[in-house]
Amino acid sequence: MLRVKIKFTDIKRFFVILMVAYCVLARFFPFADNFIVKSLLFSLSILYLITNIKRVPIQAVIVIIAWSIFVVFSCLNRSNRVLIKDYIFTFNAFFYIFLVPLLFMSERNPALRLKELYHLSFFMVTVLCIILLIGGISRKEYDYISMGSSILPFWAIIAQNAFLSHRKTDTITAAACGVFICLFASRGVSVSLLVILVIFIYIYADIKHKLLVLLLGVAGMALSSNISSMLMAVYNIFLRRNINIRFLYTILFRNQISDFNLTSGRTEIWKLAWESILERPFTGYGIMGDRAILTSYAQNLYTHNMILQILLQFGLILGGLLLFFLIYVGIKMFRASAEWKKIFLPFFLSSVLFLQFSSEYYLFSNFWLSIMIFCSYMGAQYDRRKRSTEEGS
Repeated sequence: MLRVKIKFTDIKRFFVILMVAYCVLARFFPFADNFIVKSLLFSLSILYLITNIKRVPIQAVIVIIAWSIFVVFSCLNRSNRVLIKDYIFTFNAFFYIFLVPLLFMSERNPALRLKELYHLSFFMVTVLCIILLIGGISRKEYDYISMGSSILPFWAIIAQNAFLSHRKTDTITAAACGVFICLFASRGVSVSLLVILVIFIYIYADIKHKLLVLLLGVAGMALSSNISSMLMAVYNIFLRRNINIRFLYTILFRNQISDFNLTSGRTEIWKLAWESILERPFTGYGIMGDRAILTSYAQNLYTHNMILQILLQFGLILGGLLLFFLIYVGIKMFRASAEWKKIFLPFFLSSVLFLQFSSEYYLFSNFWLSIMIFCSYMGAQYDRRKRSTEEGS
């Protein structure tokens, strides 16, 4: 008789990453977005946090306290208070945006978690691509855009693994998924993906492969006129299914698109945001305050740029300190040990780059995941130094 022994520690080990999968996939499966299921997972998550986080890293405490102070400060404005209640103080917002990063704070084995993330990423990217193909004309354009930003960090994990493993299958998978995401996602996601690819080439590729990529890029530019006809053929294939690929549309018809439509009005939004920053440069307008300011341009509009949004909400002094903190986080983790850097970079790069074009940092789970991975790393460093001191004494 075959006996399978399941250890409770193994269940806990997979719990966090399964939560990440549920949070992403539930957005595209209406039947999975169930209140009872989420309530159960929420309870289990709180239990997991209580039993696994023996000591909260001081950096995480500072982030949570600072976030609380910023929210209280922002709530002094009535219009901000209403928006914060509607967008942030809801069960869904806490579950999808803040709970998973808090769970990641208990991370103490980045090498093991990275291996789990790779297998999960391959599964999630494949499933979502299949959904997109099968859904076809039945899916709304927003679904494609949202899907791209949701799976961008998981593609980054696959691409990073391809650079590290040097296996052809991994390279083909990363390339195919990358092309697929570029075709269907928003322009911000596509640009972010290409920048991440360049950064990975710089970090992980040897000089021979860097030169090869450079030569391929030059050849691609030289053949751009012939490539246009190929891209047009691909564009028309999907257009016949009533799927308008915005990324290809922008490339193919860029000369026929006005400057306003080429950036979806973002340049005008950024100009208005900067003018608003100069009107109140020291105090800012608080979290969600940018929405109230930009309503003169369009209803319920936000900044579409993380840097401008932080400066607009908290002013040049406090906002500048927050941006300096993000720079510090990036440099610190870039110099971290290989295991921590490999698990941090996909989430940090995919969020910080994408947030320069769309979404909002306080509502973007991948951004907070990267911050809590940083806090966990700092906690692990403290534990290591403490053990070394105790062993030395």
